[in-house]
Amino acid sequence: MINILGAGNSGLTNNNHPSGIGWATIASNYQGAKNNIVVGAVDNADYLENYSSRGPLPDGRIKPDVVAVGTVETTLPGNSYFQASGTSLSCPNTSGVMAQLYQGYKELHNGNLPNSGLMKAVLLNTADDLGNPGPDYIMGYGRINARKAYRTLVNETYFHDSLSNGQSTQFTVQVPVGAVGLKVLLYWHDQPGSIMSSKDLVNDLDLVVTDPNGTDWKPWILDPLNADSVAVRNEDHVNNCEQVTISSLVPGTYTFNVNSYDINLGMSQDFFVAYEFIIPQIHVIHPYGGESFAPGSDVNVRWEVEGIEPFTTTTLEYSDNNGQSWNSIGTFTNYSSINLWSAPWVTGGHYLVRATSSVYSDTSNSTFSILKAPMNLSIDKVCVDEVTLSWS
Repeated sequence: MINILGAGNSGLTNNNHPSGIGWATIASNYQGAKNNIVVGAVDNADYLENYSSRGPLPDGRIKPDVVAVGTVETTLPGNSYFQASGTSLSCPNTSGVMAQLYQGYKELHNGNLPNSGLMKAVLLNTADDLGNPGPDYIMGYGRINARKAYRTLVNETYFHDSLSNGQSTQFTVQVPVGAVGLKVLLYWHDQPGSIMSSKDLVNDLDLVVTDPNGTDWKPWILDPLNADSVAVRNEDHVNNCEQVTISSLVPGTYTFNVNSYDINLGMSQDFFVAYEFIIPQIHVIHPYGGESFAPGSDVNVRWEVEGIEPFTTTTLEYSDNNGQSWNSIGTFTNYSSINLWSAPWVTGGHYLVRATSSVYSDTSNSTFSILKAPMNLSIDKVCVDEVTLSWS
């Protein structure tokens, strides 16, 4: 099991950090632990919620780890609804995604549960980078992406090993055809630190990725005194999580080098390396299929592009006859991947949405419906084993 916590809602607080208001406002209790997942908040369009607490932690470590949607419609006692915001909502959002990923892993591995260190590595490495390039003290490693995380579990694009003091190991991977980028993340559940220590990291591992030309790529690190600065590449001796990203690949073998820089507790340190190649593709995320929408209602059409230049565009279309013919919704920049579409007034159950960018295209996984809502709905009878509803 892994602990998941909200980052806190103090993003507008002055905590007297050199970088100004809002920084170093992560709650100082469980949120400061090394082996949990701390979640900040964004809205449905991936913009930061300004109340979301930020890092750095006192020793310079990166928190939050990730962000998730923090504004939702939820229920109230008395059968009513209201809109709520906060990292206390982005946190259970992430917990629900992680529960699905645990279930997915079990189904892929004959009912066996995964190591929580692996699950954290996968969730962080597959997050969609937002804000400053690379990890940052506002959105961590990015907004969680359940589809990409599950894809890593299905493809088993990860390694597990352990190192003793002074040891190192290597893993090699081949660049698949069409890949334009690479993300690699090293993570280990660190040992408990000393209460009086100014540095929380106990066992220190290092990651370096070597490309086929022999060039070494170091992980991204941040300057805690200049909290809004962009990450730079260097050795990391503060965090128990290190990520290397490469945006342009050369054909051949890539080597992931993991070195035990300093093991202070235990005979050895377990670790996980998760990786994914970025291959150009597009995905329709919503409507996925099976949903029902009222005629004329606003439908969030959401799509994802991977490895496609952001200055290109995506054309959205819909079909009301299961793909036999298509109607235009519009053309949109790939800097935005969400659009409000007014559902057609023609009811039916054979609707699809298609997204096309460059030579890449994807369609809803199955059909969805446009259905009118019942008018003047009433509950006529409620019994132990029967309920009667009527409407005009």
